Amino acid sequence: MNNFYPIKSKNELKMFIKTDRIACFGSDTISFEKKLRNPFKNNLAKFLELLRKYEYLCYKRDSSKNPILSRVISLKIKLTDIKKNNLSLKLGVEINPFHCGRGVRICHPNVVINGYTGDNCIFHGNNVIGNKKTGVKTDIPKIGNNVDIGTGVIIIGDVVIADNCVIGAGAVVTKSFTTPGTIIAGVPAKEISGEK
Repeated sequence: MNNFYPIKSKNELKMFIKTDRIACFGSDTISFEKKLRNPFKNNLAKFLELLRKYEYLCYKRDSSKNPILSRVISLKIKLTDIKKNNLSLKLGVEINPFHCGRGVRICHPNVVINGYTGDNCIFHGNNVIGNKKTGVKTDIPKIGNNVDIGTGVIIIGDVVIADNCVIGAGAVVTKSFTTPGTIIAGVPAKEISGEK
């Protein structure tokens, strides 16, 4: 599970944006009709694009040896961050930079991601992924690739969720599930694989 996604080149930036658009709309080209029919998805695609640009600009600034160029990039970072934060408030979606893998799919608002998530994760809405104690940055969840997170799921603390897991609606996850493909549900969450 890769938990850190620095975007180091314009090609990587384009690839991340394309993958996020496909997750939002099912296609990387978005028609005007699709934008009108799906204002939440349209704004979400814009928000994710700003998030990816912010991540790329931070890497570019930090790797620059030219102090003047670093200042120019810092200004671009501030402007991108303002736009990103305004859309974040409008959408009800908060994602910490460098924490979210490619192809994130958010179906409904009120999603907070303050933990590492892999590629192609699905958030159905009203989700909180975060640390157990305020100010402890290492005490955050690590979620694998292709994890389906149901409506109202809360994942708190230093837990690991393996690839391809499904977490049922309303679950509260406070411990790790390291077997890929596990079905998880309940308060507190437990493995229910095999039960249908």
